[in-house]
Amino acid sequence: MTDQPIVALIEELDDLHQHQRGSLVSFARLVADSWPRISAEVKRLADEAAYAEAFEAEVRELKAERDRLQSEWTIMVQEAQAISGVAQEAVAERDRLRAWKAAVEEAGVVNWTLTAENENDPRKAVAALLAMQSQQALDPAISREAAKWRDNNDRLRAEVDRLKRITHQPCPECGAAFIEVKP
Repeated sequence: MTDQPIVALIEELDDLHQHQRGSLVSFARLVADSWPRISAEVKRLADEAAYAEAFEAEVRELKAERDRLQSEWTIMVQEAQAISGVAQEAVAERDRLRAWKAAVEEAGVVNWTLTAENENDPRKAVAALLAMQSQQALDPAISREAAKWRDNNDRLRAEVDRLKRITHQPCPECGAAFIEVKP
């Protein structure tokens, strides 16, 4: 579209040249007469080309800036996702620890071991809870295993007492090394 005036002018010059074929001087005059119009049109087109080139350079710069910003954005999104993942893991760990704390506190309340002294000290709370659990595990009135252990202990003590009554003298009849002395 921008080349149409020049093309029209060239066609006009060509038509004139065709009519005046033999006269190089007349053609030169025609070109000289048309030169200001050609020169102005060429200057206008050159300016437009310069503007177009400057515009294209600006577009290239803007595209490069866009690409750089997109790269930065992608990196920031990846970093944000990583941070989000770490934050989610931290929240999950916090929730897990809260569940443990709630379980220890509940066990401490049920077993009457949670006191003001160990309420804010988890080690003391767990130690008190373990001491109470050990005490309950060894109490035959509470624990079946402890009752079995007590009964087995009583049976073993009776056996020890019985063995203490055995003498170490040989048997006069058979010569055995030990004899049982019955009360």
